[in-house]
Amino acid sequence: MIQTMPLSTGTTGQHLRIGAIQSENANDMLRLQELGFLEGTEVQILKSSDPMVLRVGETRLGIQRDLASQISAYRLK
Repeated sequence: MIQTMPLSTGTTGQHLRIGAIQSENANDMLRLQELGFLEGTEVQILKSSDPMVLRVGETRLGIQRDLASQISAYRLK
């Protein structure tokens, strides 16, 4: 069984794969999906402070840690 963690707890340089978005707020969930945070998507943490800077595909994105805490992910490397 793969153990997931909140994306917000990751550290700079980590490569992770999105497991799920766990938000009670439909707007947050839609926003994250529109930004490319979909189940199975690989992300790299470029900066782990607030706001976090992440690479999603070929795109660099900045998101607040509280929003990142709604994304569960598991480590790849």
